[in-house]
Amino acid sequence: MNIREKIDSKWNEITAIKDEKLVLFSDFENNKERFIEIHYEGKIKQLQYLFLMRQRFEQLKKTTFVPENDEKINEERIKELQEVLIKQGFEQQLKVEKLI
Repeated sequence: MNIREKIDSKWNEITAIKDEKLVLFSDFENNKERFIEIHYEGKIKQLQYLFLMRQRFEQLKKTTFVPENDEKINEERIKELQEVLIKQGFEQQLKVEKLI
């Protein structure tokens, strides 16, 4: 699978999580634990997506102009998500998945 296909696949996973959250939210009290669980699962998928975008930017820079601002925003978002997930106790998982 090439990088573009991986990016599309990851986006589909993120969308599926968002859809599931919407369903769970309709009865939040009974679904609170699952809602919280997939909330952080979604954050990790977002971080994976941003790492794929980082790879894509590196590929594109070899043949095309990539606006510096796009890369900067991506890197800032990576840092923000890493900080949030580490604060929530996911540091070990991020290390295992090589997301930090």
